[in-house]
Amino acid sequence: MANSFDNFTHGLAVGGSFLVSFPHGVLTTLAILFHEIPHEVGDFAILLRSGFSRWDAARAQIVTASTGIMGALTAVALSGATSAVGKIQNEFEDKINITVVSSTHHFKRNQKMQTL
Repeated sequence: MANSFDNFTHGLAVGGSFLVSFPHGVLTTLAILFHEIPHEVGDFAILLRSGFSRWDAARAQIVTASTGIMGALTAVALSGATSAVGKIQNEFEDKINITVVSSTHHFKRNQKMQTL
C-alpha cells in the first residue's frame, strides 16, 4: 500500500512536470528513475525474503508500479489541460519559429552589409 502511494505521487510529479514543459518532464522522469531503480530492487529482495516466489514478487512490483501511471494521468486530468501532447507540440513549434525568425533576421542583416 505504501509503495503504491509512493509510486502514485511520483506519477503526479512526472505528469505535472510534463505539463510545465518537456525538458522539466524529462528531468523529473530521469530523477525519479534514478531513485526508483534501487528502491524497486530493494522491494523485490524484501518480497523474496518474506516468502514470495519470483513471479509473485514481480507481479506485486508491476501492480504497485502501475499506480505511477495512474498518478500521471490524474495530474493531467486535474490540470484542466485539453492536450498535454498539444502543449509539447506548440512549445516545440515556438522554438522552431524563434529559430527561423532569428536566422532570417541574421540572413537579411548580412545581405544588407554585403550590398553596402
